[in-house]
Amino acid sequence: MCFPKSVFLQALLLLLILTSCRTTGEQAAPSPTPQPLPTATEQATAPAATATAGPAATHPLAPTPANAATAFPGDRDEALIPLPGIVFENGQGTWLVEAGSGERLLTTHTGVEVSPDGKQGLICVDGDVVLLDFETGAETNLTQGSGRVHYSATWWPARPGTLVLTSVSPEEEGPNAGRLTLVETDGSNYRVVQAEREVGYSFPAPSPDGQTIAFDAALSGMLYRIDGTVEPFDPGDYRLPAGVEVVRMGSPAWSPDGKWLAWMLGLRGGPYGEGEVWDGVLGIFRPESRSVTLIHPFRPAGRGGWFRPPVWSGRWLAFDVESDDPAENGLWVTDPFGLVTRRLRPGAGYPVVWSPPGEEHWANGNTLVIARPGWRSKEDNWLLVSGGWKETALVLSGAVVDWLQPAGMAVVPAPAVVSDSEQKPPRTRGLLKQR
Repeated sequence: MCFPKSVFLQALLLLLILTSCRTTGEQAAPSPTPQPLPTATEQATAPAATATAGPAATHPLAPTPANAATAFPGDRDEALIPLPGIVFENGQGTWLVEAGSGERLLTTHTGVEVSPDGKQGLICVDGDVVLLDFETGAETNLTQGSGRVHYSATWWPARPGTLVLTSVSPEEEGPNAGRLTLVETDGSNYRVVQAEREVGYSFPAPSPDGQTIAFDAALSGMLYRIDGTVEPFDPGDYRLPAGVEVVRMGSPAWSPDGKWLAWMLGLRGGPYGEGEVWDGVLGIFRPESRSVTLIHPFRPAGRGGWFRPPVWSGRWLAFDVESDDPAENGLWVTDPFGLVTRRLRPGAGYPVVWSPPGEEHWANGNTLVIARPGWRSKEDNWLLVSGGWKETALVLSGAVVDWLQPAGMAVVPAPAVVSDSEQKPPRTRGLLKQR
C-alpha cells in the first residue's frame, strides 16, 4: 500500500452514498513514462525512459538471535519454530524475517506494499506510485505525468506485471478511497476504470484467478473483468432473506481459492434495522450456488468511511466489528458459514496477517498475527493458533505488516474453503455466535 490501510481508513471521514447502475468499459489515460526518483543532488527535470539502478543494497543482517525461533502453543506442545516470511516495519524501515539468517532490512521506507516474492515494493511519494527494487536500490516513479493523485497500490499475484491502484483527479481529493486504476510494472498501459462514475470508499480486491477485480463505486458493488467490461455485483441474485435489502456494500475480499467473495454489508429490513437505520454484516457470497451467508450483524458506531475488509486464511476470516456496544466492538474471527464466531480482541483497527501456504505445521492459515496499529514496541505483536486462539507475544523489533511465502518453502495449493457439499450453513444463516 501507499500507506497503511488502517491509518488511511481511520482518517476517512465521509458521507455514505448509495447508488446502483450498470456500465462497461474503462477510460484509458496516457501511459506515464516511468521515472527514476532524483537523487539528493539532482533536480527532477527531463523524464527518463527507464529506471536507473542504484548501488546494490548492502544492508547488514540485524543481530537478533531471539527471533531465530519463537515458542507458541500449537499442535506440537510449545514447539520452537522459526517464523520466516514475516514482514515488519519500525523507525529504521521495512524488514523481512529470513529462515536461518535473522532479519534483513529491505528498505528504509515504511508503508510499503512488498511483492509476493519479497524482491520489490510499492509506496506513494507526493501522490505518485513508486516501484522499489530491494536488490538494486532503484526507485522508479510509475505514474508521473498521469495528472492524478494515488491513494493506494497493491500487487495482483495472478498477474505479476499488473498493479492495482486507486486514484482521483486533484478536484476529487477528499474523504474517499479513489477510483480503480491499473498500470503495468513498467509504467505502461495506465488506465482509470469508470472515470465518469462515483468514487469508491473501500479498496479493490483482485481475484486469485487473474480475471476479475471487485470494487465499490459509492458503496455499490462492482466487478471489473480483464477484458475491460464492468458490471454491477447484484446481491439480490444470491437469495437474500425475504424483505432484506443491501443498502451499502464495500471492502471486498476473495477466498484464497477464488470461489467465494466476502463483502462488508449494510442491511435493512427483516431483523436488520428499519427506516434510516441499518446493520453492519459480513456477507459471504458463493457464485456457484448463488447463495450467501450473513454473519454477525451489529449496529455500527456513528462514523464516516467504511469498514476494513475481512482477511481470509482459507477456513477462517478475521473482521472488524465497529459497534457502540462494548461487548461487540472488536476484532472477530469466523468460519465462512458463521458456525463458530469469536471475538479475539476488544477494539477495532488491528492489522492482521495469516500464515502463508506451506508445508510447515504453522502455515496454511493455521496461525494469525495481530499487531497494535501504529505501535513499534516489541510487546505489541501477538501470535495465535487457529482453533484455540490463545495469544502469545511475538518478539520482533517492529510491527508486523505482512507474511510472505518464505523462500525455499515448498509451495502448496492455497487452503480451500469448505464446499457447500461438505458443510451446509445453519438455518439461521450464520447468525449464531460463540463468545
